[in-house]
Amino acid sequence: INLNKGNRNTGAVSLLSCAIFIARSLQKSSQMVVEGLIEDGMTGKMSNGQLYSKLMEDFQYLWDVFIAPAGGSLSTLSLSVDAEDSLNSVRRLLVSSVDAVLAKNEPSEISAVSIARALTSVELTSSVHGLREALFREYTLNIYPVFRRHIFHEWACQEAKQNRFARHASSDKYLIP
Repeated sequence: INLNKGNRNTGAVSLLSCAIFIARSLQKSSQMVVEGLIEDGMTGKMSNGQLYSKLMEDFQYLWDVFIAPAGGSLSTLSLSVDAEDSLNSVRRLLVSSVDAVLAKNEPSEISAVSIARALTSVELTSSVHGLREALFREYTLNIYPVFRRHIFHEWACQEAKQNRFARHASSDKYLIP
């Protein structure tokens, strides 16, 4: 990513890539797994194993590429306190959630469901969402503060507005579009 006067900041690529991966891949996989867990709970079958595997692959990718303490792209950056706290929270929750499931020594099919439940827990999901928001803030406020004058900012605002307001009924008297 080129910044003012040809200066280059490779850390910006890591921040944006991670935040976009979380928003476009990880959170969508998580939502599909939650729906799959509900369906499997209602039917008593495990028909959504491929969704659980995809979610585990997505979290493995997040860990390996972005958040691993010794090798992830975010580990080499100097982040704000807010972003660093969010990153450490995701690391801690992810490791403790998976370790708790693996410590039970369940059969692989049951283990996959248990890991899927752990990865879609409210606490971990909220923490990952917080990391995404912190990384976007880090980029827009610290790395590239003229971002607000850039066309990408306008597109991001339009997309956020569409996603946010699409969920509300048009008769909502408190909604200001």
